[in-house]
Amino acid sequence: MPRAQLTVLPVKATIQALYANEHSSWLVQQRDQTLKRVLRLTANAMKTSTSEQSYSDFSNSKIHTEIHYESLGLFQDPRDIAFALSTDGAQLTMKKHSNTWILILTLLNLPADIRYQTNNVIINFATPGPNSPGDIESFLRPLFEEMAEVSEGIWIWDALKDAYFVCRAWITLGLGDMLGSAKINGMAGHGGIYGDRFSMVQAAKTSDQSGSRAQYYPILNIDHFNPDRHKYSFDDIPMREYNCYFDVLSKLEQARTKAERERITRKTGILRLPLCAASAAFFHLSFFPIDPFHLFYKNIMAFVWDLWTIQKHSVPGKIFRLAPVVVATLGKLVESAMFTLPPAFCGPVRNPHLKRQSQYKIYEWMALLHWYLVPMAIKLDFHPNVIENLADFVWCVEFAMTSISRTEQDLWTLRKRIVKFLTGFEQIYVGKNPENNHRAHLCVFQMIHVPVHIEWNGSIRTGSQATVERTIGEMGQKIRSRRLPFANLTNLIIHRERIRILGLYYPDLQFIKPRIQVLDTTSNPQAINNIKATFPIRINFRESEEANSATFLQLQALLTEAGISGEDLQFDAVARFGKIRLQNMAVLQSEMYYQCRGPSRRKYCWFWVGVSLRLYRFELN
Repeated sequence: MPRAQLTVLPVKATIQALYANEHSSWLVQQRDQTLKRVLRLTANAMKTSTSEQSYSDFSNSKIHTEIHYESLGLFQDPRDIAFALSTDGAQLTMKKHSNTWILILTLLNLPADIRYQTNNVIINFATPGPNSPGDIESFLRPLFEEMAEVSEGIWIWDALKDAYFVCRAWITLGLGDMLGSAKINGMAGHGGIYGDRFSMVQAAKTSDQSGSRAQYYPILNIDHFNPDRHKYSFDDIPMREYNCYFDVLSKLEQARTKAERERITRKTGILRLPLCAASAAFFHLSFFPIDPFHLFYKNIMAFVWDLWTIQKHSVPGKIFRLAPVVVATLGKLVESAMFTLPPAFCGPVRNPHLKRQSQYKIYEWMALLHWYLVPMAIKLDFHPNVIENLADFVWCVEFAMTSISRTEQDLWTLRKRIVKFLTGFEQIYVGKNPENNHRAHLCVFQMIHVPVHIEWNGSIRTGSQATVERTIGEMGQKIRSRRLPFANLTNLIIHRERIRILGLYYPDLQFIKPRIQVLDTTSNPQAINNIKATFPIRINFRESEEANSATFLQLQALLTEAGISGEDLQFDAVARFGKIRLQNMAVLQSEMYYQCRGPSRRKYCWFWVGVSLRLYRFELN
């Protein structure tokens, strides 16, 4: 009996629309052009005995070139399409139980600079809620049934070549954070004895008491709590093997009892065959990559902060312990830094000492990591070993997340620095006391896999969940129905996808917003008739006559620039507005000064002076 119903949007319709548009048809073939360049470089390197292989994107990654193209024989046609699915859950309304999961598809054929833009992301479905799906694969099945058909080939009209061709597409990656990925990868999850889905490193316990769970990953010490655990080294991590993975799946299939299957899972960390294996491009080790968006910032950075500040971790006598007065001072420094180093693409960074437990955002952890913590730690006289270890972590994250090509030598340099960070982390926070194993979280240990993920997928950013998080936020803000939020969400998704596909078939309907520009109509006075201003705001006398007010200063600067004397100024000749549409359909947007109360935000005002036929923008800091 069905427990719920959902609306799944067809992927074939989007593929057909992509090739019906000449520009998008050209764009989706960029993957093949990059792949061909890599193959030529590889062939030349074999002839000259020199290797120039570098990794920057999925198109030149080792998995795509060596596994998908050469070993599996996929993507032989330059117009074949590679998808990455990404799924995550969210709460639609904060005051009501309303869990939903959204699944999106990312076109890996597109260039990386436009791949993650909103108009290029496909939303396949949203679960109906209000509960989180127990079996997410039951919702994924229609997608994989359709992709099985598409992988065999469908006839599509290519507007660029003006001909029909057989198009094939495959899902090549399954993205998710640590908890979301556990729902689709068929592994035991981070709580298993072999909870790391990339290696065969056995987890450790923190005590020998009954009920103590093995879910921590110290590497440097062997203790009496874990006598059967192997001795590991950061330079020699036993990785999972592709053939062994399918051998374990065969054993699970042949197991006759539930207890036998559980025993196999405990020894291997493999729970079942995932639905994603239905994709012909499925390759176990790389199909479910690391999510740097959550790993680096929400997991590791937040965990390090808790080690410094929470009492159960930060006990007296430890070099990483921060006294309450130091934590309070650090929080105030972060707030005061907003005046000299404000974030340009996000909201304000709050005081972590006061707001840590009130949904501290990932972008705030990013700001702490990249901008604030290292110099503030030096100013507040943190222990030198703690500062050095934090600086190593910052260097590794910035090196991995910078969007440039990385050679094999670059990745080796990154790995050595990561080993240095992990070694220093264990020496500082774990030491030789096995009771401190709880500080060796799996998220910290998974830093060791970052270089190989860059090699596998071309960039660690390929596995980021930032795109689906943004999609959830965008769609969630548009929901207006409190009684039927899930039906409202489904209708919004359908409307969005229809508009996007319609824009591909009829490009003239798309409205592309160009860069902000200033219009001078002195040379063409007739252009005034084609200008449409929206949101006009009157300038009242009281506001303009207040000395030293923002409006008064703006008008004085306007008079000086336009060469108009004070006696000639007529308020009817001056208009102030928030948006204006020009003759070439460009839209000049601004954020009115009275709407910007924060001291760290830029303030824009646009004025139209009818006397000089010229448009002015004032930018106040």
